[in-house]
Amino acid sequence: MWDEMQAPVARKDFQEWAGAEYRLYENIRQTDGSVMTCTRHDRLPDVCALFVCSPENLRETMDLCGLYDKKLGEFRYINQKMASVVDGLSGRELWDRSKQGPNLLQLVTSYAKNAVRQGYEVYSYAKGYDELERTVRTGLNAMTAYAGVLAAQGKESAMQDLRNMALYMRSFWQDPLYAFYEKAGARMERQYTEKFDRAVAAAHESGQPPAFGAEKARAILRGLSVHAEEEAVGNGKLYSVWWCSRLAKQLWDVFPSVKTAFQGDFTIDTSERYTKFGSTDSGHLSTDRLLGQEVLVFNSPVPEEAVPEGWHCYHLAGQDIVRVDQLLREVPAEGYVGTVLSPCALLSEGEQSCRINRSFSVYYGETPLSEYCERNHLPEPDISGIFPEQQAKTMEMGGMSCG
Repeated sequence: MWDEMQAPVARKDFQEWAGAEYRLYENIRQTDGSVMTCTRHDRLPDVCALFVCSPENLRETMDLCGLYDKKLGEFRYINQKMASVVDGLSGRELWDRSKQGPNLLQLVTSYAKNAVRQGYEVYSYAKGYDELERTVRTGLNAMTAYAGVLAAQGKESAMQDLRNMALYMRSFWQDPLYAFYEKAGARMERQYTEKFDRAVAAAHESGQPPAFGAEKARAILRGLSVHAEEEAVGNGKLYSVWWCSRLAKQLWDVFPSVKTAFQGDFTIDTSERYTKFGSTDSGHLSTDRLLGQEVLVFNSPVPEEAVPEGWHCYHLAGQDIVRVDQLLREVPAEGYVGTVLSPCALLSEGEQSCRINRSFSVYYGETPLSEYCERNHLPEPDISGIFPEQQAKTMEMGGMSCG
């Protein structure tokens, strides 16, 4: 249970909660008997945004109600709802809409930025983040214009791929406050999505692309570079590097003069198909669930003669391994993205394919064959033919397994 204060709350008690290190939530029982929950989110070690919400539904009812500056020991921009249950707040601590404007979120954000300029301490992870975030945001703004270009050219698939990347990057690089303050985060996402879609709709209607040149292309490449490096170095997510590289190549093919803008601490990967995933040997199998069955995943077709007796081999088709839309018996002529082995049939007799909507792991496998079989109550199959290099190495060692 959270601690509870009775309204009206004395300013010193409210200040004690706002400055406490571990008391994240506090209930305030109002004079009518109802309960209002207060919580906070640190913008800086000494500046926190304050929120009120319903204890029954925290996230969906959360509203910003001001901030607390621990360094000064003072509140700022406290709204009427909070001011009505706290006694002793000074006039300078209250939000004056007529003088300070109607956008409370902007006021709180600007206060934190000004505090940094005045020498307030910042979190170590945030150092340098603002500059990177600005680079990404500039790129995201240019992406809306590029979307109009692709739409005017009738390149719907490329436009949708750009849209998916833009929305992913926008969410990835959003202010951490918006992950906490979900209503504001959803509003920011909606605003960007609407801007993107308006550019596409205008191009469809007019048949003419918006103004787009080398500088906007450069801005997109720089934004993609920052994102690719963060994904590669910070998360080891090479799929995102491949995705960024493919989008970057589309641009530098048209604007070769800005190609060097796409660079960083990552290896550019413009291969047609993403392949850095799947099972690598019997000790490192990649597994996923498909149509109710845990299957083994591979990044290339498994030779028919190497499929274990009694097992079934199927192939995946789609845009890439995280956007798979078809399961087939035969390797497709176009859109092949991977292969799965299943100990039981996934397609009915006579059925050659079926539609699916799945996203598979983008990492190399880590599950040993013995563990997979134990988990699924299966005898261990002979999969040595799938990994001939491992088989040869085992034979060189006189039959000793090196898995």
